Amino acid sequence: MLNRPVDYPFEVHPVFDGPSLVDLARVMSRAVGSSVVFPESKEQDRIKGLVGNPEKILLILVDGLGSHFLSSPDSPSFLCESMSMSINTVFPSTTASALTSLSTGLWPSQHGALGWWTYLKQINGPVTTLPFTRMLDGISLEDLGVAGECLFNAEPYLRTSDREVSGLLPHDIYASVFSSYALGGNPVFKYSSMEEGFQSATNLLKSKESPTFIYFYIPDVDSNAHRYGIDHNFTKAAVTEVDRLCRILRDEVGGSNIRVIITADHGHLEANEYEKIAINEKVLEAGLIQQPVSGDARVSYMRFDQESADVTHAALAGFFGDEFGLITSQEAIRWQLFGPIMNEISKDRLGDLIAISKGSSIACWSEECQSGGMLDLKSVHSGLTKLEMEVPLIIF
Repeated sequence: MLNRPVDYPFEVHPVFDGPSLVDLARVMSRAVGSSVVFPESKEQDRIKGLVGNPEKILLILVDGLGSHFLSSPDSPSFLCESMSMSINTVFPSTTASALTSLSTGLWPSQHGALGWWTYLKQINGPVTTLPFTRMLDGISLEDLGVAGECLFNAEPYLRTSDREVSGLLPHDIYASVFSSYALGGNPVFKYSSMEEGFQSATNLLKSKESPTFIYFYIPDVDSNAHRYGIDHNFTKAAVTEVDRLCRILRDEVGGSNIRVIITADHGHLEANEYEKIAINEKVLEAGLIQQPVSGDARVSYMRFDQESADVTHAALAGFFGDEFGLITSQEAIRWQLFGPIMNEISKDRLGDLIAISKGSSIACWSEECQSGGMLDLKSVHSGLTKLEMEVPLIIF
Protein backbone atom coordinates (compact mmCIF):
# COMPACT_ATOMS: atom_id res chain seq x y z
CA MET A 1 0.00 0.00 0.00
CA LEU A 2 3.07 2.25 -0.35
CA ASN A 3 2.32 5.90 -1.27
CA ARG A 4 -1.46 5.42 -1.22
CA PRO A 5 -3.27 8.75 -0.71
CA VAL A 6 -4.21 8.98 2.97
CA ASP A 7 -7.84 9.82 2.17
CA TYR A 8 -8.27 7.12 -0.48
CA PRO A 9 -11.68 5.43 0.09
CA PHE A 10 -11.68 2.38 -2.21
CA GLU A 11 -10.51 -1.21 -1.70
CA VAL A 12 -7.76 -1.38 -4.35
CA HIS A 13 -5.50 1.31 -5.75
CA PRO A 14 -4.44 0.44 -9.32
CA VAL A 15 -1.10 2.25 -9.16
CA PHE A 16 0.16 1.71 -5.61
CA ASP A 17 -1.02 -1.79 -4.66
CA GLY A 18 1.59 -3.95 -6.37
CA PRO A 19 2.47 -5.15 -9.89
CA SER A 20 0.01 -4.18 -12.59
CA LEU A 21 -1.12 -4.99 -16.09
CA VAL A 22 0.82 -1.90 -17.20
CA ASP A 23 4.01 -3.48 -15.82
CA LEU A 24 3.31 -6.64 -17.82
CA ALA A 25 2.68 -4.59 -20.98
CA ARG A 26 5.98 -2.78 -20.58
CA VAL A 27 7.83 -6.06 -20.14
CA MET A 28 6.17 -7.30 -23.33
CA SER A 29 7.18 -4.13 -25.17
CA ARG A 30 10.83 -4.73 -24.32
CA ALA A 31 10.56 -8.44 -25.08
CA VAL A 32 9.37 -7.78 -28.64
CA GLY A 33 12.06 -5.17 -29.27
CA SER A 34 9.68 -2.26 -29.68
CA SER A 35 11.10 1.22 -30.15
CA VAL A 36 8.58 2.54 -27.59
CA VAL A 37 10.54 3.25 -24.39
CA PHE A 38 9.15 3.12 -20.84
CA PRO A 39 10.66 3.79 -17.41
CA GLU A 40 11.69 0.59 -15.64
CA SER A 41 10.59 -0.56 -12.18
CA LYS A 42 11.14 -3.34 -9.63
CA GLU A 43 7.71 -4.74 -10.49
CA GLN A 44 8.73 -5.05 -14.14
CA ASP A 45 12.04 -6.65 -13.16
CA ARG A 46 10.11 -9.28 -11.21
CA ILE A 47 7.91 -10.12 -14.19
CA LYS A 48 10.87 -10.01 -16.58
CA GLY A 49 12.65 -12.59 -14.43
CA LEU A 50 9.73 -14.97 -14.91
CA VAL A 51 9.44 -14.37 -18.65
CA GLY A 52 13.14 -14.69 -19.45
CA ASN A 53 14.37 -14.26 -23.03
CA PRO A 54 12.40 -16.76 -25.10
CA GLU A 55 12.53 -16.87 -28.88
CA LYS A 56 8.75 -17.26 -29.12
CA ILE A 57 6.09 -15.65 -26.91
CA LEU A 58 2.39 -16.49 -26.77
CA LEU A 59 0.38 -13.97 -24.74
CA ILE A 60 -3.11 -15.26 -23.92
CA LEU A 61 -5.70 -12.80 -22.62
CA VAL A 62 -8.64 -14.63 -21.03
CA ASP A 63 -11.32 -11.97 -20.74
CA GLY A 64 -12.89 -11.86 -17.27
CA LEU A 65 -10.65 -14.50 -15.67
CA GLY A 66 -10.14 -12.74 -12.34
CA SER A 67 -7.87 -14.34 -9.75
CA HIS A 68 -10.98 -15.27 -7.77
CA PHE A 69 -11.76 -17.96 -10.35
CA LEU A 70 -8.51 -19.69 -9.36
CA SER A 71 -8.70 -19.35 -5.57
CA SER A 72 -11.40 -21.82 -4.55
CA PRO A 73 -10.89 -25.51 -3.61
CA ASP A 74 -12.62 -26.61 -6.82
CA SER A 75 -10.61 -24.32 -9.13
CA PRO A 76 -9.01 -26.07 -12.13
CA SER A 77 -5.64 -27.47 -11.15
CA PHE A 78 -3.33 -26.63 -14.04
CA LEU A 79 -3.93 -22.87 -14.05
CA CYS A 80 -3.69 -22.75 -10.26
CA GLU A 81 -0.42 -24.68 -10.20
CA SER A 82 1.04 -22.53 -13.00
CA MET A 83 0.03 -19.18 -11.53
CA SER A 84 3.07 -17.05 -10.70
CA MET A 85 1.25 -14.20 -8.95
CA SER A 86 -1.77 -11.93 -8.99
CA ILE A 87 -1.42 -8.51 -10.54
CA ASN A 88 -3.83 -5.59 -10.64
CA THR A 89 -5.54 -4.48 -13.77
CA VAL A 90 -6.10 -0.79 -14.48
CA PHE A 91 -9.06 1.36 -13.47
CA PRO A 92 -11.69 1.18 -14.79
CA SER A 93 -11.37 -2.60 -14.51
CA THR A 94 -12.93 -3.18 -17.89
CA THR A 95 -11.91 -4.58 -21.25
CA ALA A 96 -11.65 -1.32 -23.22
CA SER A 97 -9.33 0.31 -20.70
CA ALA A 98 -7.30 -2.81 -19.88
CA LEU A 99 -6.69 -3.97 -23.45
CA THR A 100 -5.64 -0.48 -24.51
CA SER A 101 -3.16 -0.45 -21.62
CA LEU A 102 -1.95 -3.92 -22.59
CA SER A 103 -1.36 -2.82 -26.18
CA THR A 104 0.29 0.52 -25.39
CA GLY A 105 2.01 0.08 -22.02
CA LEU A 106 0.20 3.21 -20.83
CA TRP A 107 -2.24 3.95 -18.03
CA PRO A 108 -5.79 5.07 -18.96
CA SER A 109 -4.75 8.56 -17.87
CA GLN A 110 -2.46 8.60 -20.90
CA HIS A 111 -4.29 6.52 -23.53
CA GLY A 112 -7.78 7.92 -22.86
CA ALA A 113 -9.90 4.75 -23.19
CA LEU A 114 -11.80 5.34 -19.97
CA GLY A 115 -14.46 2.63 -20.06
CA TRP A 116 -16.94 0.78 -22.22
CA TRP A 117 -18.25 4.24 -23.09
CA THR A 118 -15.82 7.11 -23.66
CA TYR A 119 -16.61 10.79 -24.20
CA LEU A 120 -15.29 11.86 -27.61
CA LYS A 121 -14.86 15.54 -28.32
CA GLN A 122 -15.27 15.04 -32.07
CA ILE A 123 -18.96 14.17 -31.63
CA ASN A 124 -19.45 15.94 -28.28
CA GLY A 125 -20.87 12.82 -26.69
CA PRO A 126 -20.17 9.26 -25.56
CA VAL A 127 -19.05 6.47 -27.88
CA THR A 128 -18.99 2.71 -27.29
CA THR A 129 -15.24 2.29 -27.25
CA LEU A 130 -14.37 -1.13 -28.64
CA PRO A 131 -17.22 -1.46 -31.19
CA PHE A 132 -16.30 2.07 -32.33
CA THR A 133 -19.90 3.32 -32.48
CA ARG A 134 -21.91 6.24 -31.17
CA MET A 135 -23.42 5.19 -27.85
CA LEU A 136 -26.96 6.49 -28.29
CA ASP A 137 -27.77 4.99 -31.68
CA GLY A 138 -25.02 2.48 -32.51
CA ILE A 139 -23.98 4.27 -35.71
CA SER A 140 -20.41 3.47 -36.74
CA LEU A 141 -17.98 6.29 -36.03
CA GLU A 142 -16.41 5.57 -39.40
CA ASP A 143 -19.77 6.40 -41.02
CA LEU A 144 -19.72 9.67 -39.05
CA GLY A 145 -16.31 10.52 -40.49
CA VAL A 146 -14.40 9.85 -37.26
CA ALA A 147 -10.98 8.25 -37.76
CA GLY A 148 -9.74 5.53 -35.43
CA GLU A 149 -6.85 7.67 -34.21
CA CYS A 150 -9.31 10.22 -32.80
CA LEU A 151 -10.28 7.70 -30.14
CA PHE A 152 -7.20 5.47 -30.05
CA ASN A 153 -4.38 8.00 -30.22
CA ALA A 154 -1.59 6.32 -28.20
CA GLU A 155 1.15 4.38 -29.97
CA PRO A 156 0.77 0.56 -29.73
CA TYR A 157 4.20 -0.97 -29.08
CA LEU A 158 3.61 -3.88 -31.45
CA ARG A 159 3.67 -1.44 -34.37
CA THR A 160 7.46 -1.16 -34.00
CA SER A 161 8.28 -4.70 -32.86
CA ASP A 162 11.39 -6.30 -34.33
CA ARG A 163 9.69 -9.73 -34.06
CA GLU A 164 7.15 -11.35 -36.32
CA VAL A 165 3.77 -10.46 -34.75
CA SER A 166 0.33 -11.96 -35.25
CA GLY A 167 -3.00 -12.01 -33.45
CA LEU A 168 -5.66 -14.67 -32.89
CA LEU A 169 -9.13 -13.24 -32.30
CA PRO A 170 -12.75 -14.45 -32.48
CA HIS A 171 -14.26 -14.21 -35.95
CA ASP A 172 -16.71 -11.46 -34.96
CA ILE A 173 -14.06 -8.95 -33.80
CA TYR A 174 -10.84 -9.86 -35.62
CA ALA A 175 -11.34 -7.16 -38.29
CA SER A 176 -12.46 -4.35 -35.95
CA VAL A 177 -10.90 -0.90 -35.77
CA PHE A 178 -9.59 -1.63 -32.29
CA SER A 179 -8.13 -5.03 -33.19
CA SER A 180 -6.11 -3.56 -36.04
CA TYR A 181 -4.96 -0.72 -33.78
CA ALA A 182 -4.01 -2.90 -30.80
CA LEU A 183 -2.01 -5.34 -32.96
CA GLY A 184 -0.15 -2.45 -34.56
CA GLY A 185 -1.43 -3.28 -38.04
CA ASN A 186 0.12 -6.76 -37.94
CA PRO A 187 -1.73 -9.82 -39.33
CA VAL A 188 -4.78 -10.96 -37.38
CA PHE A 189 -6.24 -14.45 -37.78
CA LYS A 190 -9.77 -15.46 -36.83
CA TYR A 191 -11.14 -18.50 -35.08
CA SER A 192 -14.66 -19.78 -34.33
CA SER A 193 -14.29 -21.84 -31.15
CA MET A 194 -11.94 -21.89 -28.19
CA GLU A 195 -10.53 -25.26 -29.17
CA GLU A 196 -9.91 -24.05 -32.73
CA GLY A 197 -8.16 -20.99 -31.34
CA PHE A 198 -5.80 -23.08 -29.20
CA GLN A 199 -5.03 -25.34 -32.13
CA SER A 200 -4.26 -22.31 -34.30
CA ALA A 201 -1.98 -20.93 -31.59
CA THR A 202 -0.16 -24.26 -31.39
CA ASN A 203 0.26 -24.43 -35.16
CA LEU A 204 1.55 -20.86 -35.35
CA LEU A 205 4.13 -21.45 -32.61
CA LYS A 206 5.38 -24.62 -34.27
CA SER A 207 5.53 -23.11 -37.76
CA LYS A 208 7.51 -19.98 -36.94
CA GLU A 209 11.28 -20.17 -37.22
CA SER A 210 12.11 -16.53 -36.46
CA PRO A 211 11.50 -14.69 -33.14
CA THR A 212 7.74 -14.51 -32.78
CA PHE A 213 5.05 -12.83 -30.68
CA ILE A 214 1.46 -14.11 -30.81
CA TYR A 215 -1.49 -12.49 -29.04
CA PHE A 216 -4.50 -14.75 -28.39
CA TYR A 217 -7.75 -13.32 -26.99
CA ILE A 218 -10.43 -15.57 -25.42
CA PRO A 219 -13.88 -14.10 -24.53
CA ASP A 220 -15.74 -17.17 -23.23
CA VAL A 221 -15.31 -16.78 -19.45
CA ASP A 222 -16.39 -13.14 -19.56
CA SER A 223 -19.41 -13.66 -21.79
CA ASN A 224 -20.72 -16.50 -19.61
CA ALA A 225 -20.11 -14.61 -16.36
CA HIS A 226 -21.99 -11.60 -17.73
CA ARG A 227 -24.97 -13.66 -18.80
CA TYR A 228 -25.20 -16.34 -16.12
CA GLY A 229 -23.10 -15.20 -13.17
CA ILE A 230 -19.79 -16.18 -11.60
CA ASP A 231 -20.88 -19.48 -10.04
CA HIS A 232 -23.04 -20.78 -12.86
CA ASN A 233 -22.06 -24.12 -14.36
CA PHE A 234 -21.61 -22.54 -17.81
CA THR A 235 -19.07 -20.05 -16.45
CA LYS A 236 -17.23 -22.72 -14.49
CA ALA A 237 -17.19 -24.91 -17.60
CA ALA A 238 -15.56 -22.11 -19.61
CA VAL A 239 -12.83 -21.75 -16.97
CA THR A 240 -12.32 -25.52 -16.90
CA GLU A 241 -12.05 -25.61 -20.70
CA VAL A 242 -9.37 -22.89 -20.66
CA ASP A 243 -7.50 -24.96 -18.06
CA ARG A 244 -7.76 -28.17 -20.12
CA LEU A 245 -6.61 -26.55 -23.34
CA CYS A 246 -3.74 -24.72 -21.63
CA ARG A 247 -2.47 -28.02 -20.25
CA ILE A 248 -2.57 -29.56 -23.73
CA LEU A 249 -0.81 -26.48 -25.12
CA ARG A 250 1.96 -26.80 -22.54
CA ASP A 251 2.45 -30.46 -23.37
CA GLU A 252 2.67 -29.74 -27.12
CA VAL A 253 4.85 -26.61 -27.23
CA GLY A 254 6.54 -26.39 -23.85
CA GLY A 255 10.26 -25.74 -24.15
CA SER A 256 13.08 -23.35 -23.32
CA ASN A 257 12.60 -21.27 -26.47
CA ILE A 258 8.83 -20.76 -25.98
CA ARG A 259 7.10 -18.83 -23.22
CA VAL A 260 3.33 -18.87 -22.72
CA ILE A 261 1.94 -15.99 -20.65
CA ILE A 262 -1.68 -15.97 -19.53
CA THR A 263 -3.49 -13.10 -17.86
CA ALA A 264 -6.85 -11.32 -17.83
CA ASP A 265 -8.25 -7.83 -18.18
CA HIS A 266 -10.48 -7.90 -15.08
CA GLY A 267 -12.44 -10.11 -12.72
CA HIS A 268 -16.18 -10.14 -11.98
CA LEU A 269 -18.60 -9.07 -9.27
CA GLU A 270 -22.31 -9.82 -9.38
CA ALA A 271 -24.96 -7.16 -8.75
CA ASN A 272 -28.42 -7.74 -7.30
CA GLU A 273 -31.41 -6.17 -9.02
CA TYR A 274 -31.94 -3.69 -6.16
CA GLU A 275 -28.33 -2.50 -6.63
CA LYS A 276 -28.88 -1.29 -10.20
CA ILE A 277 -29.48 2.37 -11.05
CA ALA A 278 -30.66 3.51 -14.47
CA ILE A 279 -29.39 6.91 -15.59
CA ASN A 280 -31.68 8.21 -18.33
CA GLU A 281 -33.37 11.22 -19.92
CA LYS A 282 -35.05 12.15 -16.63
CA VAL A 283 -31.68 13.06 -15.19
CA LEU A 284 -31.03 15.28 -18.21
CA GLU A 285 -34.45 16.88 -18.00
CA ALA A 286 -33.91 17.67 -14.33
CA GLY A 287 -30.82 19.65 -15.34
CA LEU A 288 -28.45 17.55 -13.24
CA ILE A 289 -26.14 16.74 -16.16
CA GLN A 290 -25.63 18.26 -19.60
CA GLN A 291 -25.46 15.07 -21.68
CA PRO A 292 -25.64 11.26 -21.35
CA VAL A 293 -22.94 9.87 -19.07
CA SER A 294 -19.95 7.88 -20.26
CA GLY A 295 -17.95 5.33 -18.27
CA ASP A 296 -19.01 1.81 -17.35
CA ALA A 297 -21.13 -0.21 -14.94
CA ARG A 298 -19.39 1.02 -11.78
CA VAL A 299 -17.99 4.36 -12.92
CA SER A 300 -19.89 7.28 -14.45
CA TYR A 301 -18.35 10.45 -15.88
CA MET A 302 -20.67 13.46 -15.83
CA ARG A 303 -20.64 17.00 -17.17
CA PHE A 304 -22.71 19.79 -15.71
CA ASP A 305 -23.13 23.56 -15.56
CA GLN A 306 -20.31 24.92 -13.40
CA GLU A 307 -22.44 27.85 -12.21
CA SER A 308 -24.60 25.46 -10.20
CA ALA A 309 -21.87 22.99 -9.27
CA ASP A 310 -22.61 22.82 -5.54
CA VAL A 311 -26.32 22.25 -6.00
CA THR A 312 -25.73 19.72 -8.76
CA HIS A 313 -23.17 17.80 -6.68
CA ALA A 314 -25.62 17.52 -3.78
CA ALA A 315 -28.47 16.43 -6.06
CA LEU A 316 -26.34 13.78 -7.77
CA ALA A 317 -25.11 12.50 -4.39
CA GLY A 318 -28.75 11.94 -3.48
CA PHE A 319 -29.44 10.26 -6.82
CA PHE A 320 -26.56 7.77 -6.56
CA GLY A 321 -26.89 7.15 -2.83
CA ASP A 322 -24.43 5.92 -0.23
CA GLU A 323 -23.17 3.00 -2.32
CA PHE A 324 -21.30 5.36 -4.63
CA GLY A 325 -18.50 7.80 -3.99
CA LEU A 326 -18.78 11.10 -5.87
CA ILE A 327 -15.48 12.79 -6.59
CA THR A 328 -14.38 15.62 -8.84
CA SER A 329 -12.07 15.00 -11.75
CA GLN A 330 -9.42 16.97 -9.85
CA GLU A 331 -9.66 14.54 -6.93
CA ALA A 332 -9.37 11.57 -9.28
CA ILE A 333 -6.24 13.07 -10.82
CA ARG A 334 -4.76 13.80 -7.38
CA TRP A 335 -5.42 10.22 -6.27
CA GLN A 336 -3.87 8.93 -9.53
CA LEU A 337 -6.88 6.67 -10.03
CA PHE A 338 -6.30 6.41 -13.77
CA GLY A 339 -2.50 6.49 -13.61
CA PRO A 340 0.35 8.71 -12.44
CA ILE A 341 0.20 11.27 -15.26
CA MET A 342 -3.00 12.65 -16.79
CA ASN A 343 -2.76 14.15 -20.27
CA GLU A 344 -5.16 16.76 -21.64
CA ILE A 345 -7.12 14.35 -23.85
CA SER A 346 -7.87 12.01 -20.96
CA LYS A 347 -8.63 14.91 -18.65
CA ASP A 348 -11.21 16.24 -21.08
CA ARG A 349 -12.85 12.82 -21.30
CA LEU A 350 -13.28 12.63 -17.51
CA GLY A 351 -15.80 15.46 -17.40
CA ASP A 352 -16.56 17.28 -14.12
CA LEU A 353 -17.82 14.70 -11.63
CA ILE A 354 -17.23 10.95 -11.29
CA ALA A 355 -19.46 8.44 -9.50
CA ILE A 356 -17.61 5.27 -8.45
CA SER A 357 -19.26 2.26 -6.87
CA LYS A 358 -17.95 1.35 -3.43
CA GLY A 359 -18.95 -2.28 -3.89
CA SER A 360 -21.36 -4.23 -6.07
CA SER A 361 -23.89 -1.51 -6.97
CA ILE A 362 -23.96 -0.40 -10.59
CA ALA A 363 -25.27 2.63 -12.48
CA CYS A 364 -25.18 3.36 -16.19
CA TRP A 365 -27.04 5.07 -19.00
CA SER A 366 -30.19 3.20 -19.91
CA GLU A 367 -33.17 4.46 -21.93
CA GLU A 368 -36.56 3.86 -20.35
CA CYS A 369 -38.02 0.43 -21.19
CA GLN A 370 -34.67 -0.56 -22.76
CA SER A 371 -33.73 -4.23 -22.50
CA GLY A 372 -30.58 -6.12 -23.35
CA GLY A 373 -28.26 -3.50 -21.87
CA MET A 374 -25.66 -3.56 -19.13
CA LEU A 375 -28.27 -3.36 -16.38
CA ASP A 376 -29.60 -6.75 -17.48
CA LEU A 377 -26.28 -8.51 -16.94
CA LYS A 378 -25.91 -10.89 -13.99
CA SER A 379 -22.30 -9.99 -13.30
CA VAL A 380 -20.26 -6.95 -14.31
CA HIS A 381 -16.97 -5.19 -13.56
CA SER A 382 -15.14 -1.82 -13.83
CA GLY A 383 -14.97 -1.04 -10.11
CA LEU A 384 -12.17 -1.00 -7.54
CA THR A 385 -12.89 -4.16 -5.54
CA LYS A 386 -10.37 -7.01 -5.33
CA LEU A 387 -12.75 -9.31 -7.19
CA GLU A 388 -12.68 -6.94 -10.17
CA MET A 389 -9.09 -5.70 -9.99
CA GLU A 390 -6.97 -8.79 -9.27
CA VAL A 391 -6.04 -10.92 -12.28
CA PRO A 392 -3.69 -13.90 -12.54
CA LEU A 393 -0.27 -13.94 -14.15
CA ILE A 394 0.40 -17.48 -15.35
CA ILE A 395 3.68 -18.32 -17.06
CA PHE A 396 5.01 -21.63 -18.38
